Amino acid sequence: MKKEVFFDRKFILRFFLISLVPFIWNGIFASVVSYSLNNLLYDKKEFEIFVQSLFVDPKLSWINMTSFILSFFIPSFFITKFLYPIYKAYFIKKILDENQVIDRFLSYPKFSSIISSLGWGIGTVGFFFLVYYSEMEISSATLIKGTIVNVLLCLLVLSTVYFTMDLFSRKFIIPELFDEKSIAGLPSNYSRNLLHQFLFYFLTICIIPILLYFGILFNLKKDKMGYLIFITGIFISVGFLLTRYILTTISKPISKIQTALNEIRNGNLDIKVNLISNDELGFLASSLNLMTEELKEKEFIKNSFGKIIDPRVRDLLLKGEIKLGGDEKEVSVLFVDIRGFTSISEKLEPNKLVEWLNLYFENLGSCILENNGIINKFIGDSIMAIFGSPIPLENPSNSAILAAIKMRTETKKLNEYFKQNSMPELKIGIGIHTGKVILGNIGMKDRVEYTAIGDTVNIASRIESLCKEFQTDILFSENSMKLSGVENSKFISETNIRGKENQIKLYSI
Repeated sequence: MKKEVFFDRKFILRFFLISLVPFIWNGIFASVVSYSLNNLLYDKKEFEIFVQSLFVDPKLSWINMTSFILSFFIPSFFITKFLYPIYKAYFIKKILDENQVIDRFLSYPKFSSIISSLGWGIGTVGFFFLVYYSEMEISSATLIKGTIVNVLLCLLVLSTVYFTMDLFSRKFIIPELFDEKSIAGLPSNYSRNLLHQFLFYFLTICIIPILLYFGILFNLKKDKMGYLIFITGIFISVGFLLTRYILTTISKPISKIQTALNEIRNGNLDIKVNLISNDELGFLASSLNLMTEELKEKEFIKNSFGKIIDPRVRDLLLKGEIKLGGDEKEVSVLFVDIRGFTSISEKLEPNKLVEWLNLYFENLGSCILENNGIINKFIGDSIMAIFGSPIPLENPSNSAILAAIKMRTETKKLNEYFKQNSMPELKIGIGIHTGKVILGNIGMKDRVEYTAIGDTVNIASRIESLCKEFQTDILFSENSMKLSGVENSKFISETNIRGKENQIKLYSI
């Protein structure tokens, strides 16, 4: 929701002008429509005598004036009170109750139409008072016609104000308050109910014309009152049933589609809209079902992809933030390998070996992830991990060494489990080196692998292979030691690395 529009002068002024529409419609109906209906339904002479008596008889004049004032000021009071939170928020530049302000904006079409028709309801009561206190002999026919006129005006104002305000609200208010995404998150009590809209539609296209024709026919066929009431009741009932049928054929499918969309938003891709129809709503439901199937397939591919490479790398790849080729980055590379794996694989049955390996990968891999590393690949019984890219870290070397220490602890726990289950002991070697690598999608246009290449990767791998020689489970280079800031590391040796001219100092912890 765009809260800033609450304090925008142009928006509030536009809303203020729109809020005057009910008063404008009331003025039009009070003059033009009211005059036309009275001339259409009343006997001219009888109507003129009745109108003249309103000005001659002080009591009737007082009732008429009171009725007129109340029918204007009571709706005005309720509308002003209803809109007060909106204008208060604007003038004090602070929203005290956000839900209340939103409710006022969205509910104004319905509220203003009901309150506007209230004015004509008061006018109807005033009419009965005028008839009661009038000294003229007013026939029952005149009373019926007067009632019809007031009820017609009440219903006309109700439907006309509602649809006019609804149009202005859709065009000028709602697009300013919400964007395409936020409108979907509105609670259900803020949504426009199709039932209410069809009710106003029913009043407009059914009740109002039928009442008007009833009044005209009543003028012509006063002696056929019973038939007129019966026929009017038939037309209204048929109109109501047809409106209800149309409403049901539209609202129920839309409700199903809306429920399905909410389920999809919440991650349920197994939902289906059970709607078979050859109209637009049927095609929409069918398209939604097809879209759900496609989303389900894409989600399956995405989840499977996340098992092949780190989910964080996957998300960057899907966003297009990692392209073919690579960038030079300074990272810490970690290799972990099983000591004596060949002999272990010969002793264990295949299913037991897979179980043993999976426990190793699961528990030691979690140590890497807990320290914000990226598992780059599994190479046989080895794991290659990268710290520092594409997820930036403040101190990649420190994270890599902490992950290695955690692996040592997890290995001890695993060995307790293996011992209890008569499985071979797990012995590992971990090598860490920090330096520059080329990191990115390496390979062909149609087949790539996200990985790191360069001298740093080779040195980390060589350091890991030296763990057996120096009889330790963790080895890291001098560069990693200095950058990590670890204080309890111990110097192991300065040694040659295969493929490197200069010797490298190695440390453990």
